[in-house]
Amino acid sequence: MTFADTLPLASAVPPSRAGDAGARRTGAVNVTLPASTEGARADDGDSVRFVSQAILDDQGRTFAYELWPQGAEAPRAPGSPRDEDIAAALAHALLDAGVAGLAPEAPLFVPMSETLLMSPLADAVTPSVGVIQLMAQVGAETSVLMRIAQLRSRGVRFCVAGLRDLETSRWLFAPYADYLELDLTAIPPNQLAALADRAAEEGMMVIGKGVLSMAGYQRLRELDVTLFQGTFVAAQTRCSVPALPGCEVETLTRVRRLLSSRVSAEAVAVAVSADPALVLRLQVLHWGLGATLGQSAPGTLAALLSSMSEPVLSGWLHILGMSACHEGDRDWRASVRTQVEQYRRALRRRAPHELESALEGAVWAFQSRLCSPRHYRKSRKYLDERLAA
Repeated sequence: MTFADTLPLASAVPPSRAGDAGARRTGAVNVTLPASTEGARADDGDSVRFVSQAILDDQGRTFAYELWPQGAEAPRAPGSPRDEDIAAALAHALLDAGVAGLAPEAPLFVPMSETLLMSPLADAVTPSVGVIQLMAQVGAETSVLMRIAQLRSRGVRFCVAGLRDLETSRWLFAPYADYLELDLTAIPPNQLAALADRAAEEGMMVIGKGVLSMAGYQRLRELDVTLFQGTFVAAQTRCSVPALPGCEVETLTRVRRLLSSRVSAEAVAVAVSADPALVLRLQVLHWGLGATLGQSAPGTLAALLSSMSEPVLSGWLHILGMSACHEGDRDWRASVRTQVEQYRRALRRRAPHELESALEGAVWAFQSRLCSPRHYRKSRKYLDERLAA
């Protein structure tokens, strides 16, 4: 791809969050991109993977998806996935799959351990992303309740999983939670009604999990449950998509340090702009967090960063530090850097007396186009074809 090749392209197009819920009704589904869009990667492998399972309402419509790393099963010790794997699954589902046009089209239920809940990652799960699912191992200690209350004040939503009796202290989560997961495979049948009634009293909507047969579905319907999850209603979907370019540890570390020091958005933007892979992900994230299709793209990188609150941006930088730092697509990163610098020098030669702010605005318009999902797919295909020649 040459410098001139970038000029005629349209501006960035936000990724769609499309999927095929109907295909998930029977058996496990593997979703991949066509072979023509999959290129050689560095030592991170050709693709990233995650698992989701639909939560359906009583009309068969997709209400949400429960998200898990590839190979993870139900949240039971000692088989619970590692925290870094959950962080990676969230990044892959929204960012890598978003660029591929395969991001889940409904909110995500993201399982969290106490460690993740207390970390910046929890700040990243805004209502537009989905719901924090409090795993069975999360106890109702004072520090945990204070953290949940803090997140709730920012609009974060919660689901209580693994709650199996009326006496547990985990009912203290109820005032902060919107949902209760009622697992047919783990709760004795004679306790289901009491738990469902208590959830209704606490104002929580019940999600019937572990629906493996018509009998289980009917049992939940008799309890007035209207949300269902299990292989009888929807199988797990294993999604595999090409990995986005790797972010640079040094740049992420610098950006996180600047953000924690409360410097200006302009100063943070200068650091971010050094890593095209980070710019690409933040643009996808901007749209994924609720920007509408008719909304114009931010005029500067600082404006894009300012569109996210500091806790949300910090949370996503934390996630990327856990999941996105690898050596993949170094050629793409180098190509973008070269073209941006060539463009900056060309502008300075053409208008040597132009204000620096105007020049940088033009450079950002060019860089944001190069780092858009649409242009990345095009340039990745071009580079792969050149390597294969």
